[in-house]
Amino acid sequence: MDRPIVIIPSYKPTETLVKLTEELAAEFSLLVVDDGGGEEYRSYFERVAALGATVLTHKVNRGKGAALKTAISHLID
Repeated sequence: MDRPIVIIPSYKPTETLVKLTEELAAEFSLLVVDDGGGEEYRSYFERVAALGATVLTHKVNRGKGAALKTAISHLID
């Protein structure tokens, strides 16, 4: 059986995103949406990707609802 999926929309993350990913990665598949925070936050998304999360990126901030729609569309495809 596949692991449950956790969707995490994120705009301008902090170290907390990395810690959360570390804690959840053993039990869940993680789908993180970079909601357009910009270049200065890229390293956080690279780190969570290295921990096994799938990262989808919006070039500009579109809001939490749009980030969730992006994640769900990705899962449906």
